[in-house]
Amino acid sequence: MILMQKKPVVEIKGVSKKLGSIQAVDKLDMCVYENDIYGFLGPNGSGKSTTIRMMLALLSRDSGSINIFGKPLDKNRDQILGNMGAFIEKPDFYEYLTAYKNLELLCKYSGVPAIPDKINATLESVGLLDRANSKVKTFSKGMKQRLGIGQTLLHDPDLLILDEPTSGLDPSGVKDIRDLIRSLNRDKGKTIILSSHQLQDIEMTANRMCIINKGKLIVEGDVGELLMKHSYFTVFEVDQIDSSVEVLESSGFEIEIIGNDRNQIKVVCKREIVPEINKILVNNNIAVKSIGTKQNLEDYFLTLT
Repeated sequence: MILMQKKPVVEIKGVSKKLGSIQAVDKLDMCVYENDIYGFLGPNGSGKSTTIRMMLALLSRDSGSINIFGKPLDKNRDQILGNMGAFIEKPDFYEYLTAYKNLELLCKYSGVPAIPDKINATLESVGLLDRANSKVKTFSKGMKQRLGIGQTLLHDPDLLILDEPTSGLDPSGVKDIRDLIRSLNRDKGKTIILSSHQLQDIEMTANRMCIINKGKLIVEGDVGELLMKHSYFTVFEVDQIDSSVEVLESSGFEIEIIGNDRNQIKVVCKREIVPEINKILVNNNIAVKSIGTKQNLEDYFLTLT
C-alpha cells in the first residue's frame, strides 16, 4: 500500500526580519500541509504576528523564502492572496447594519460577486443564518467573532489564517469557535493556521503545531506525538485525600489536590509509573475510584519557552 504524502501549502525557509534594533524573526522554518489545523504558538513578542504579516505580504522579509500553494509569494502575490482568508485581531463591522448587509458590502468592496445564495451559505457555515437580518450591534462578542470568520470565507479560500479567534470569549463562545474551526477543516476542507495564546485551543483543535520564541523555531511536529513525549500528569480519585498525599509525597511524588469535591489528586508522572502509584495507594488501604492520564500542553509550552 502506497501512502500519499501530503502537499505543503505554506513553506517558510530561513526567514528573518528585523524591526529596528529587534530581531523579530530569526531564520525561521515552518511547514503547513494540506488540510492541517496548524497551531502557531509563542509567547508575546515571539515573532508570531510579524510572521503572519509576512505571509500576508503586509511586511517584507529581510531574507529567506515563503512559498504558498507551491509558488513564491513575491512573484505570485495577487494569485496567492486571492486564495487566502485572514482573521487578524478583532473584526470591524457596521454595527447598525445587519449581518447579511455587512457581508454584502464586503463583497462589493473586495470585488467578490454579492450572490445572495453564497452570502447565506457563508452565514450558515458560521452558524448565523438565523440571525442574517439582525443588526450586528445586537450580537454577542462570540457571534461577532464568527461573523469575522465568515468574512474570510466569502471568496471560498483554501487557506485560512486565524489570529487569536477566541480572545476575550466566555467558555461557551470559545467552544463555538473551536467547533467552527474543526467543521471548516473537516467539512469544508480548509487548511487553517491557528495562532493563539489559548493553549487549549491548540490542544483541542490542531493536528500539527510549532512553538517559536524570540523569532526562532523551538519545536514543530504532530501535536499528539509531541505530547506523548512530554507533559504527563495523572489524576487519581481516592477516598482518603490526606493519607494519599502523605503516602505519595513520602515516596517522592509531586502532588496537587484538585476536583470540585477536592477528592482528586494530580500526580506529575509518566504513564509507565501509574501502576506503581496505584499499587502504593492500594497497599496503604486507600481505595482508588478512578485513574485518568492527561497530557498538558501548557506545561510543555512553559518548559520550552
